[in-house]
Amino acid sequence: MEHAYFPLLKLKMWFFVQECAAELPFLSSVKIIFQKFRFFSQILSPIRLGAILCAHAILCAPTVYLDEHLNFNHNTAKLTSKLSRACFFINRAKHTLSPKALKTLYTSFFHSHLLYCTNVYTCTSQANITTIFKQQKKAIRIITGANYLDHTAPLFERTAILPLEKIITYSKAIFMHSVYYGYAPASFENIWTTNAQQHPDLNLRNANNIILPFPRIEMFKKLPLYSLPLAWNNLGDLRYQYNAFTFKVALHDFLKDNQPAE
Repeated sequence: MEHAYFPLLKLKMWFFVQECAAELPFLSSVKIIFQKFRFFSQILSPIRLGAILCAHAILCAPTVYLDEHLNFNHNTAKLTSKLSRACFFINRAKHTLSPKALKTLYTSFFHSHLLYCTNVYTCTSQANITTIFKQQKKAIRIITGANYLDHTAPLFERTAILPLEKIITYSKAIFMHSVYYGYAPASFENIWTTNAQQHPDLNLRNANNIILPFPRIEMFKKLPLYSLPLAWNNLGDLRYQYNAFTFKVALHDFLKDNQPAE
């Protein structure tokens, strides 16, 4: 039990800091699997532990991996492996299919992995983000027929595909839109407050901005409690698109036209 206590306490505190332990909207469709099960062996019976491992091996549902250090390194390695296999399949078909069909393959086999639980796995380090982005640049060169060393910024613009950094911003903004306009799960109510709510007696220029928690360490800025409202505050007047569909369209156009790609 002593070996299991501290890793589980670390996991509990991570979710507690994010204030999302009560209800996570993706728990109905996502599996959270630990890289190392040694600290579960003291808690779970062998039958129960075997059932978890068998379910992980049999089910084909997408997975988010949490390693014992909560740095998402193992998840990044698994995701990179999936993206590499997707690049292989697309590369085998590039001499047979049209560019439009290759883009469809990219969306189905590659892009879908980037969109899955983006707000979760992007809490990792910038080095891991760069590793994933390299796979995306490889894929975009394949579907456009570009050379290995060609710059990818014009390729992203030509295909109207968002690079990874913009996908991250897009996912965060979509989630915060649901929170701001009240159609997110009830567990996300009152997690963030605006300046107008904090100071109702003052007429502030940035009254609709969400108050950011003070980051005591740089790593805290990667966590959802800080990064989600920061992405929302940076959208400017785009935040006032009430309709979810028109907001998604306007947000995609905004990111495509106004933010530089790496």
